[in-house]
Amino acid sequence: MRANKSVAMQKQNLENRKYLREKEVSDIYGINRHTLARQRWGDYGLPYVIQGRKEGTDKRGKKYRGGIILYDIEDIEKSLKKKGNK
Repeated sequence: MRANKSVAMQKQNLENRKYLREKEVSDIYGINRHTLARQRWGDYGLPYVIQGRKEGTDKRGKKYRGGIILYDIEDIEKSLKKKGNK
């Protein structure tokens, strides 16, 4: 019952927010977190931004990792609506 209450509270707070974290997208829209990660890795699926990651590469030539993955609520809605029309 606690999970249902949490989801209801998150939906209620959406009006005041522009972005959601991965777990919130999963809880609210029912998309598995692993699916979201696979879509990011494969460069398809819901649009997202990474906040707090350095641009470029380190001394060894590897891309920087880390940061917070955020999904724009408007982009999620547009993307899901577009997929529903197919």
